[in-house]
Order: sequence, then structure tokens, then C-alpha cells
Amino acid sequence: KHIDKYRYFLKLIGSNPFELLSLLPTVWSTFKFRHILRRAGQGSIVGKGTTIINPSRVSIGDHCLIMDHVYMRCGIDGRIQIGDRCAINSHAKLFGHGGVFIGSDSQIGPAAILTTTSHDYQDNLEAVFLPIHIGHKSWIGAGAIILPGVSIGDNCVIGAGSVVTKAIPSNTVAVGNPARAIRAHAG
Repeated sequence: KHIDKYRYFLKLIGSNPFELLSLLPTVWSTFKFRHILRRAGQGSIVGKGTTIINPSRVSIGDHCLIMDHVYMRCGIDGRIQIGDRCAINSHAKLFGHGGVFIGSDSQIGPAAILTTTSHDYQDNLEAVFLPIHIGHKSWIGAGAIILPGVSIGDNCVIGAGSVVTKAIPSNTVAVGNPARAIRAHAG
């Protein structure tokens, strides 16, 4: 269930009105990404300190929550596309030079890293960009690392600290380094 912003606001005013001052940077960040840059959809909130490099290549769906200090970067040909009702937690890093596509209702845990850049170590370390696809209703745990070219199916759970090096089928719980399926996920 997503945050009821109105109820949260009323509770905040009742408990500590000075806490509103700490929300001002988030209000500015949300305004900037939703109304000036037009990168975030209706009802989305973008936390303070969030950085988007090459914002014209980033699309954030409706009713998403991008927490504080998230870093997103795309190259000229890259793209980051986040579906509706997604949550990207604090200090997550998305490097979309090869394309990052996150399905609706998915969550990315704090400090998770999604990188689409690899290097051909046999050919002068030339950069190679491979897309990452994360299906609908999937959950990437805190500190997980998703490597280039990986597809994660719908309704998956990736355990905290896992390193995903290959495709994970839908309805799967995967953990470890490298991440391995440990059971089916009925969700």
C-alpha cells in the first residue's frame, strides 16, 4: 500500500510542526522534476538531493516515490523508464547508459545499484552497454547489485546484498552472490 500523503501531512503537523521545514527541499525537488523538467508523472514525489544526469532520457511514472539522494544517469543513447506506483529508496543508483526499464508496482531497495555498463576486457576495455529489465511487482532488496543485460521477471524478490548476474524468471525469490533462485514466489 502506498503512502496516503494527506494523512501523513496531517499527522506530521499534529506531532511536530517544525518537521515541515525539513520537507521544503523535497517539495522543491518534486516541483522541479514534475513541473519544470517534466520527468515525473502525476502524484509522484521526488526526494531531496536526487540527481538526474541527462533528465531528457528519464521517465518516472505516476504515483511513484523517489526517496532522498537517488542518483540516475543516462548517456546520449541510454534511457531510464520507471513504471507507475514504483518506489526507489534512498541512495539507490541507476546507470541507464544501456537502458533501465522498471515495471509498475516495483520497488528498488536503499543503496541498490543497477548498472548497464560493462567493458570488453579483451578489446582495450571498450564500454559495452546492455539493458536491464525489471518486471512488474518485483522487489529489489537493499544493497543489491543488478548487472548489465539482466532481466528480472514479474513478481520477483531479490534478496538484500545479492548480485544478479543472469536472468531471473517470474515468480522467483533469488538471493546470494551470484544470485540463485531459492524458491517460487506466489506473491
